[in-house]
Amino acid sequence: MRRKQLILCFLAIAVSLCFTGCFEEKNSYSKQGVCVVDNTSLRKEPSTKGQWISSLSLGETVRIEGNPIKDEADPKVEYIKIKLSDGSSAYASTACIVRGAYAGVIQSTVKIYKRPDLLAETNQQFELMDIVAVEEEKDDWIRVTGEGRVKSGWILKRSIRKDNEDIVTAVLLRKALRGKGTNLPREEMEAIVAELPYRENYFINKIMERYDDEPVFRAYDHEEPVASDGASLPEN
Repeated sequence: MRRKQLILCFLAIAVSLCFTGCFEEKNSYSKQGVCVVDNTSLRKEPSTKGQWISSLSLGETVRIEGNPIKDEADPKVEYIKIKLSDGSSAYASTACIVRGAYAGVIQSTVKIYKRPDLLAETNQQFELMDIVAVEEEKDDWIRVTGEGRVKSGWILKRSIRKDNEDIVTAVLLRKALRGKGTNLPREEMEAIVAELPYRENYFINKIMERYDDEPVFRAYDHEEPVASDGASLPEN
């Protein structure tokens, strides 16, 4: 009898550990938050009148501590206590932090869907290097919220990259190109890339590969100029 009880006890513990492990794996980012508004203010107290400490960058991941707190000065605003990567704590507006999420970056233009179904297509899409907060995974799909919470919905999981190096590169590259666009002379683009912390990166390669598609012309003595693909150039 005692042996049977021990076996049942062992099985109960094993099942409990299994469920706990599965739950933790499924919710490994439940206590995380992702900043979706660049230069989000961090304050010492949960109020718009609270002392300003620092700011949070778009795409930064934080640790969620506690529950939302209403701003006494403005009940429509809520703050959440977060722990930063340096171990310090501060309060940020809940409008700027997507809770229970991890950061990702769009690697190519992708359509947004209302549900994880190809028939539930919307007329919106995310573009290359858009930062998103991934809130839920379901088979080949993920539910995301974009910068400023302007866009949200389901996209195909293969559409994002989530390595920190990719996120950092995309955020910094977007900032460097702000107001300039991507149609810069090659020399200017190379100068921007040279300032980034990671030189060999997917997004850098995507930006630079367009310059490789530019026609290159060769001209030889006593020969008609030809394009690099061998086609003759039109006469002036």
